[in-house]
Amino acid sequence: PDADEVCNNRDDDCDTGIDEGVLVTYYADQDVDTFGDDATTTLACTRPQGFSPTGGDCDDGDSGINPNADEVCDQQDQDCDTLVDEGALLTFYGDPDGDGYGAFTDPTKACEAPEGYVSNASDCDSTDATINPQGVEVCGDGIDQNCNGRDLSCDVTDNDGDGFTPLDGDCDDDDATVYPGASELCDGQDNDCDGRTDEALNPPEGGEPCANGRGICRRQGVLACLDGAIRCDAQPGRPQVEICNGLDDDCDGTTDELPGTGEPCVVGVGACQRQGLTA
Repeated sequence: PDADEVCNNRDDDCDTGIDEGVLVTYYADQDVDTFGDDATTTLACTRPQGFSPTGGDCDDGDSGINPNADEVCDQQDQDCDTLVDEGALLTFYGDPDGDGYGAFTDPTKACEAPEGYVSNASDCDSTDATINPQGVEVCGDGIDQNCNGRDLSCDVTDNDGDGFTPLDGDCDDDDATVYPGASELCDGQDNDCDGRTDEALNPPEGGEPCANGRGICRRQGVLACLDGAIRCDAQPGRPQVEICNGLDDDCDGTTDELPGTGEPCVVGVGACQRQGLTA
């Protein structure tokens, strides 16, 4: 009667109960992503085939959906936190004149650009397709064709033909991608002539949320202009040795993938001998 109950399908403590208090809960894992369905469980001494010791899977028919998955913009909850597309939605702007430039007064959030929307908000007249940051400026007509906030003077030369002269604030009149109000490109230049480089592509002014790494190495960041390309600025953590703790310690996308875990084992000798499960 003084014996400790161990999980072995026997009544070790002579109380007529078998394995009471020592059975392990396992969760059905049909998609074999190491996370099981909380609604389908079983109690056992060792892990049954098709079950996982870790629950929390909100779609056990899709191995790409589990608490360790990366959230992507597709109107689904990949990481099982009850939120859909969190941190993955992009901002688009209405483009009623179809010139490829949107109006900042008409934003919307979506995974992909809805019809009639674009990813920029650079248009100063969304009803006229000839007026946008790439519009050809006509000097002295009183119309701001290129959205720089003023009409082009007929008394100065515009070397690169971008509709801006040095008098208008063009900080590089030999480069048509550089002028006041231009869209900032990830090119190491000050395209909009505001004295800063690539600022609209880096936090805090710009950059959509993103993540790098898996498991315990996963880190949150934002998309930024790095080395001439748009990349996630998050630095993943360092992988650790995989142990049986319900976490992806070695950051390979799989949890507790240790050989022999959950199998019966014995420790001690004589009266001190005890049975348990490998972990």
